[in-house]
Order: sequence, then structure tokens, then C-alpha cells
Amino acid sequence: METNNPFKSGATPRVDVIPPQYAGLPSDVVEELWELPVMIDPTEYAMAMKNREQSLGMLKKWEFQRENKQTEQLTRIYQGLSLEQQKKFSGAQLQAGQRVIEHIQERNTLDVVSREEQHVLAKLQLAYREFKTAHPSDAFTFELSQDIDRKIYANLVQRLAFHELAIMQTRGDQEKIKQVRNEAGLLSQTETPIDRERYLDWPYAKKMNDLARDLYYTLSTTEKEDYKKRGIGVAMALLLYIPFGRRDDWPEKNMSGEQATSKEDCIKAVLKVEAYLKERGLI
Repeated sequence: METNNPFKSGATPRVDVIPPQYAGLPSDVVEELWELPVMIDPTEYAMAMKNREQSLGMLKKWEFQRENKQTEQLTRIYQGLSLEQQKKFSGAQLQAGQRVIEHIQERNTLDVVSREEQHVLAKLQLAYREFKTAHPSDAFTFELSQDIDRKIYANLVQRLAFHELAIMQTRGDQEKIKQVRNEAGLLSQTETPIDRERYLDWPYAKKMNDLARDLYYTLSTTEKEDYKKRGIGVAMALLLYIPFGRRDDWPEKNMSGEQATSKEDCIKAVLKVEAYLKERGLI
């Protein structure tokens, strides 16, 4: 009787015969679910087993290549961090690890995870539930038995650590801006934290610069002296550095090889000009 068996006797061994219903599943799941059809011919069965093993072997090899590639990408990202960010990274890793543990304990949910990460986390959640059922008062510890699962878990924590680092950076920037605005007398008790992006945005900085420049030509001699004494002209000069800065990768040196103006100095300059224009009723 003719069948749709792809492992017919005498066929060349293939590595692309994983049944389509298992496409995209982790190799350990495919290995568990993939059952060969009943075969009477022992040669045909041997060929089917050989193809199955080869296909699973190729799938496992691809999984390691995928995770190794991600590890390399995460390493390059880390190497691109500033020294200050690298010092903070271990703290970000601890925060990321805690988030994963809370997900395993079903105390929160990680939203952005891949299918393979979901699979590893589901294993750990099951292990956690079974452990707590048997030992409700003991602390849960785990050790992943498969190498691929350990790599997936390590990459997940590392990837989440960059997300935690970004959160830490944003909080730090907000605190710096809040301090600067407080020093400039601009922060009221009810004011919400200021978005740093607006102050490092060239169109906004250019608007402040243009308004202050146009205002200067309308000032009296006494007002111009006050303008200079308060450093508005110097602040305007600092605004011109903003279009050359990159928010996420601020240059350490300028085009002349000298120390570049820092983000904080540019933010202070924008705030100073903004405060002056507010006093004059222009914004």
C-alpha cells in the first residue's frame, strides 16, 4: 500500500523532514512529540530513524547558533557602553534576574519574551509549583539540566539587564534635570519630572536661541548689560552644540579633539535661556 511516508526505503537521508506541525517548536519538544509511523520493513524504519536523528541534530545545532549569535550581539552592546554604564550594569543584571524570578513565581509577567524563552520559563514555573507543593516553606532553587536552556536563560537575563539599565539611566537623568531646574528656580512643588528629550532636541533649542537672539536687538543698553551679566549669550553659544550631540551616544570629544560639552551643560544652558525668556513673557 502506498503511503505519504517521506522515509521510503532507498531514499537519501534528509535533514528537513521535521513534520510541519512541529515547526518553530524547541528541539526537546519536537523530540518528545515526533513519533515515527508504523513500518514493517526494518530497512525503511532504520532510514526513518536516521533521518529523524539527523533532523533533530540539525535543529539543536541551529538553536545553539541562534543563542551564540545573540550572546555575541549582547557582548557588543555591553562593550559599547560608557564606563559609567558598565559600572552600573551588575546592578541592572541583579534587577533583571529578580524580574525573571518573580515571573517564575508568578508574581509578575514578562511581556516581551521569545517562544524559546517562554518554553524555558514555563519549565521553571512548573518546577516551582511542584516544589512549593511538596515543600511550601522552603526556598526554591533551580538548575537547568540542558545546555541550550541555560544559554537561553542567560541571554534572557542579559537582555533584560540592558532594559533595566535604560530605566536606571532615565531615572538618573530625570533627577539631574529636576536638580538643575530647582537651582534655576523653575521647579514648583506640583510640577512633574521633565522629559529630558525636549531639552536635548535641536528644534526646541533652536527656538530658544532664535527668540533670545531676536530679543537682544530690542533691549536697552542697561538690559543688554544684564543680559550679558546673567550669561545668556554664553548659554546661547552652548545651545549650538546640541545638534552635534547624540542623545544615546553623546560624544566625549568635539570635532577639534577637545573635551565635548556635556549633556548636563547643554541642559543647563537651555533652562537658563528658557527661564530668561519666561521672565520677558516670550514663552
